[in-house]
Amino acid sequence: MSSSKPEVSDPVSRELCVFLMNQVGICVSTTEAVTTQELVNKVYQAWFDNKNTSFFQKNLAKKDEILRFFTIWITSPMIEIQLKPLHRPFKVLSHWKNLIAKYQNLSDDTTFEPIVSFQRNVFVQKWDEMKVEDPRVLQLLYEEAKYNVLDGRYPVETFEQLAAIQLAIELGPFDQRIHSHEFLRSILKRLTGSSHRSARTFSLHPVGIHDVEDKAIYYYRCMNVSLSTNRLYRSYLEMCWPLPYYGSAYFLGTIERNSKSCLVYNPTLKVYIAVNYTGIHIIEEKRSVSSESDLEYL
Repeated sequence: MSSSKPEVSDPVSRELCVFLMNQVGICVSTTEAVTTQELVNKVYQAWFDNKNTSFFQKNLAKKDEILRFFTIWITSPMIEIQLKPLHRPFKVLSHWKNLIAKYQNLSDDTTFEPIVSFQRNVFVQKWDEMKVEDPRVLQLLYEEAKYNVLDGRYPVETFEQLAAIQLAIELGPFDQRIHSHEFLRSILKRLTGSSHRSARTFSLHPVGIHDVEDKAIYYYRCMNVSLSTNRLYRSYLEMCWPLPYYGSAYFLGTIERNSKSCLVYNPTLKVYIAVNYTGIHIIEEKRSVSSESDLEYL
């Protein structure tokens, strides 16, 4: 009698969209068994490994150097998770509601669809970033830093200078024939939105410039016109690297303000809890300010 091996069906192929921090979505064909590291490699092939980046094709070691800066995250407004290399993203997605129920106390039935994203690895040291030269790596690092500044996760005292760099990246060098004051103000509103909550208190500025948009436009006009886009990415990052909470993983939390008087009501305060290799940082979500003294409220 002849025996035959049972047929094994091939894994079902599925489409998965992974979003970069520059709002580009990369759709990859994969299976439910794909691991985080395998998915990272697929994103690399789509974003870095093409005819325009032959430098990295000639040196495979550069691929590993690039990939250590980024990994796969699954995020929603309620929770953000960086996946480990052997995690299976589809499995995490299938249990997302259970994770929300376990780690977030929701007062209603509000649910948010999670997003699979390609983001900075929180275990990367920022001094390693300072050695980066590849423009596509710098662009993604810039886009993530910009998101954190505008979302209030990176309280800064240089918001106007950072906004000026945004203008230069978006519009190129200042041209007085094209870039009228009204035009630039409208562009700034689009670039920064309404979330620059940290733009209320900043360092000294030239006399006669009174609001955030005017200050940003002043710095944009004074900017060196010879700066390349790659140099602008780095300039933005150089202003963010000194921040103690740079490169953190963020969690939503509440704290109760400490008061010496028992007669004073101490309302809870919504905060970001930022965790990185330097420590834990408490950032007031509403005002986007950070203070080491906030740790005493925990």
